[in-house]
Amino acid sequence: MSPALLEKRMLVLIDSDFVWLIALLTWVPFRILTMIWRQIKKQHTSLSGELLLNMFFFYLVALMGVTIFPIPLGIPCYGDYFHANFIPFKSILGSLHHSWYMVALRNIGGNLVLLAPFGFLLPMIRKDVNTLGKVVATGFLLSLSIELVQLMLPGRAADVDDLILNTLGLLFGFLAFKLLGLLQGLIPKRQSSSDT
Repeated sequence: MSPALLEKRMLVLIDSDFVWLIALLTWVPFRILTMIWRQIKKQHTSLSGELLLNMFFFYLVALMGVTIFPIPLGIPCYGDYFHANFIPFKSILGSLHHSWYMVALRNIGGNLVLLAPFGFLLPMIRKDVNTLGKVVATGFLLSLSIELVQLMLPGRAADVDDLILNTLGLLFGFLAFKLLGLLQGLIPKRQSSSDT
């Protein structure tokens, strides 16, 4: 294709607003119908469980919005439009040695924080995924999936250091979950009036 034709190609940008719109239009009616169905079947609906589930879902939508979107369609794929780093700690060391501190804060801090909520919320949502090994394995697979998708998207960078930092961040989130459980165990439970 000639350069003149490439310049005339239409660029379509699918951004995170589109993802939020689709998520809201599908998730909210689905949850409302689920709650109605539970009422019809006389099943108990836990408000805290429902809040946690919605928080987890919208966290995952935000995660997709930050890591995958915007997706440019119609961009010619030539040059070094695809970026990948397969050398462990190369990006981390490069960020630490950068002259502007915000580069390290954004790259290292951002990747640490990115999956911390996943490590915290997943064992609250799924009681069968509440051990360190299960949470780390699930989070690692999520982070690996994100990096593989980014590897295929123009303008995105796949980085093994992101995988390392994301996994470390979800480990911190899981440890915060365990710490919360320990703190809740230290709080004395109120006795009901019938116990006295």
